[in-house]
Amino acid sequence: MWNPLDLVSRFLNVLDRHRGGTALALALLSSAGLYALGSEARIPPLRSGLDLTLGTLQTGVSGAVTFLNVWIWKENHDLKKALVEERLDRMAYQETLAENTRLRALLGFSSPPGFQSLPCMVVSLDPEPLGGSVVVDRGRGSGLVGGEPVVSIDGLVGHVASVNSSRSQVRLVTNYDAPVAVRIQRNRVLGIVEWDAGTNRLLMRNVPATEEVSEADTLVSSGLGGVYPEGLYVGQVESVRPDPMGLVQEIVVKPGAAFDRLEELFILTPRKP
Repeated sequence: MWNPLDLVSRFLNVLDRHRGGTALALALLSSAGLYALGSEARIPPLRSGLDLTLGTLQTGVSGAVTFLNVWIWKENHDLKKALVEERLDRMAYQETLAENTRLRALLGFSSPPGFQSLPCMVVSLDPEPLGGSVVVDRGRGSGLVGGEPVVSIDGLVGHVASVNSSRSQVRLVTNYDAPVAVRIQRNRVLGIVEWDAGTNRLLMRNVPATEEVSEADTLVSSGLGGVYPEGLYVGQVESVRPDPMGLVQEIVVKPGAAFDRLEELFILTPRKP
């Protein structure tokens, strides 16, 4: 059974937790009773007191609600700001990890015999109507004169086409005017890799239909033509088929360099004695 004292204690706790509502209810009941029982001469002073009390309570409640709304707005604003800052920090951390991975790979890059590598960064893109090029942060101040091969850790990128004091334009292998003399590493078959603007692909041309070419064959620069040294990785054969005339082969090449995300590159310069 319930203890009467416990019931009274619980009732008083409820009243204490809801003091505002209890006071408002008592005030309303008292006002109604006074209106019903008091005379007209005695009610106005009491009515004024009740009105003042109720007005004060209403003003206090309204102020509390306004303060609560402002606090909630500020709390939401602070939480959104903290969320944005946390996402930016996470993105910066992930970018730092990716950069660290790339730089570790760059440390393992070895130049071909007779050349030394000059690291550089791509600072802007300079697409052309029928090909492409990029601008790097090296120029005459770094000893460049033009014509130097440019590579990434993944493969041949292009060559330096023009130079100023602190910048150079690199003409990419994907430029219509940047053919590369190559050979198949497996059987030494020679050909020319160049960009085909009609299909937006690299093609290996001038390979007779009698020569053996297989998918996944590795292509390296042949050293012929005087632009690129021998042995630079160019890419792999992606597909092979005879041309309609049956005289040569249509060979699609998958480049080694990732031309859609060039960042850190190497300019190959002749090694000084």
